[in-house]
Amino acid sequence: MKQFEINRSTLFFLGIFAFIYIFPLLLLSNVYYADDVTRAINGNYWDHENRLMSNVIMKILSFDVRIKDFFPYTIIFSGIVFSISGYLVSQILKIEKNNTFKISALLLLTSPFMIENLAFRYDSPFMAISVMSAIIPFYRNFVENKLRFVIVTLIAVLVIFLTYQASISIFIIMTLFVAINHLYKDDIKKAFFIILIGIMASIGGFVIYKFLLFITNSPSVGRDKFVFFNDDVFTILKHNTQAVYDLICLVFNYHYLIGFCFTILAFLYGIYKLLKKQLKASNKVLIILFLLLIPILIPLPLIVLENTYVNPRVMIGFSFIIYAMLFLVSKYSQKLTTYISL
Repeated sequence: MKQFEINRSTLFFLGIFAFIYIFPLLLLSNVYYADDVTRAINGNYWDHENRLMSNVIMKILSFDVRIKDFFPYTIIFSGIVFSISGYLVSQILKIEKNNTFKISALLLLTSPFMIENLAFRYDSPFMAISVMSAIIPFYRNFVENKLRFVIVTLIAVLVIFLTYQASISIFIIMTLFVAINHLYKDDIKKAFFIILIGIMASIGGFVIYKFLLFITNSPSVGRDKFVFFNDDVFTILKHNTQAVYDLICLVFNYHYLIGFCFTILAFLYGIYKLLKKQLKASNKVLIILFLLLIPILIPLPLIVLENTYVNPRVMIGFSFIIYAMLFLVSKYSQKLTTYISL
């Protein structure tokens, strides 16, 4: 069994790039963003957000008193973890598979929405841990062994809920990516096994998470409640959808779309190549369906949850829209994936 393929030179490259990218944030040592202000003044943890693991880890590091500020180490740690997570995504999806230094590995860290995640000196390490937890189970070391895969996915989902719940969309997307890989190999049984385990892990992890909230008498904040159980469901859905639309428009403006055109064209050509490929029609339909689901899954939690904050940091999975396109492009041209990543 092959181990994680990340050598010292690759790790050094990812670490150096992450440090350079976050360096402007390190210069703002006297600037506190949003939640950081409250934590710095009141010393509060994440009790009101039900992030039990984040609480436990930070209380240990802070000796169970007021939360301590570990800036700049928290931001440096987050930048490196996000970079390594991006590298693992490229490895799992076999993007730039012949390159030691994968440019696509940096897409997660450099997502236009990610800068807000990195700016939070208290929250960012747990956001990074949550994202990596959503990715690691799909590395082949775990996927190749059914029992190991079941156990690791369940633990991963639980960690996501206990650290930063928004990353669950990344876990679902990674499930679809791995399923698509098996559909390309005409192994529909393995594809649906992966999806089944992903669904079971999501439900099982959520149930355990709710049980932990119950036994710890954690407050109900509404961020784990779906709008469908609210009497005013359509009003809330409309409000959340409009808020998400306004947020996305901050990035997808006219100028950004012009720069994005080449990637979209390469993706559409990948669809054409897929349709020409010798593969069952049902597999082709499922591959296209799963790929088109990915842009919907990223903002979906913001829309269907009753009480949520629609802001850039919750769009933590935005870069996976680009990974989805690169994933299809890599099936016919690895070199083109490098150019697009640049």
